[in-house]
Amino acid sequence: GSSVASPERIRGAVRIVLEASKKDKLLVVVSAFQGITDKLLECARAAERGDVTYQTQFNLIADRHWGTAKALHGNKIPKALAEKIQQLLNDLHDVLHGVYLLRHCPPRGFDLTASFGERLSALIISSFVNKKHPSHFADARNFVVTDDQFMHAEVLFEQTNSAIQKYFKQ
Repeated sequence: GSSVASPERIRGAVRIVLEASKKDKLLVVVSAFQGITDKLLECARAAERGDVTYQTQFNLIADRHWGTAKALHGNKIPKALAEKIQQLLNDLHDVLHGVYLLRHCPPRGFDLTASFGERLSALIISSFVNKKHPSHFADARNFVVTDDQFMHAEVLFEQTNSAIQKYFKQ
């Protein structure tokens, strides 16, 4: 199973990260919560078909993220985290609504939709880590460089490594 499948699994993964952070500074990369990427893509496909059930699917995705954030923070989500989660969910909803209105989702749109899973997961997990050890959420879109083959993009490692060096010197 996934190390980010549930709040319990996330707690276990964070214990490992915190132990490793005693020796070195770390950059932790997390995936979307288990099953979320598929659900996001299904949601975009439903919107593209003009199927209003994309809204119900969106609500389930939102509920999963809110539920995980609440579980990790003892039902008291920090205000700053709640605002950031809400902003990402608003942005996702806007993307899906645009797909619904256009009845079209290009490959770039599917990639954008799928990216919300990782961004929400990383934001929530970073906030949980920060309760025990200072951490910083970093949006990988700021330093991971890929080619333009949407839905099949490859990382351009030379440019990415350079961007990482520059980003983390700040």
